[in-house]
Parts: sequence; C-alpha cells; structure tokens
Amino acid sequence: MQRIGVATSADLLTWTKHAGNPVLDADPRWYETHGGPSPWQDQHWRDPWVLADPDGDGWHLLITARATDGPIDDRGVIGHAWSANLTNWHARHCRSQGRVSVSSRCRRWRWSAVARC
Repeated sequence: MQRIGVATSADLLTWTKHAGNPVLDADPRWYETHGGPSPWQDQHWRDPWVLADPDGDGWHLLITARATDGPIDDRGVIGHAWSANLTNWHARHCRSQGRVSVSSRCRRWRWSAVARC
C-alpha cells in the first residue's frame, strides 16, 4: 500500500520522519484504495510533487493515483491535495481530465487545470 509521508532535514543528508505520518491517504470518494476492483489489488498513491499556490494560498500536491471510475485499465490520474502548512494535507477531487495513459492528453496538462480543482 502506498501512502504519503513527510520527512525533514537540516542538511539534506540526515532525515527525520514526521511523527504524524502518513499525512495523506487516498480519499476513496475519488481515488482507488487498497483492495479495490483492480486486478493488482494495490493502492496507487505515490510520487508526490509539491508546489506553491501561485496566488499564495498554501501548497498543492500532485500525486500519481488511480480514479474510482472509468475502464479498469485507464484509471491513471494526477491526484491532487492541498495544504496550508505542508503538514496537514487534504485530498481534493481533480476535475482537470488529467487522465494519464499512453494515449492520453497528458502532455498538454497545465497548472491552470490543477488550480480549478
């Protein structure tokens, strides 16, 4: 099972895991969770990428995830979460149509799509 955690470092060599880990799990309203209908029976919730909100309203997190709807072999999405402080994260449903598959429109996916989520 894949989950999102936080670690900090003063020197980028020695890291300390946050006591509250994991700080973000997949929200089953929008994202597949462990034990779902996928043949691989796994929770895809990984590869977090943090970026500051362009309007100064906290932080956004983009995540490799799988949606709960659509064909079983085409549910890959760019998941989305938001935080005011980089510690407390809230999963959001992304309405960006940012499906990720070999034949998807992924290359044209832009920040403006995330900002609408």
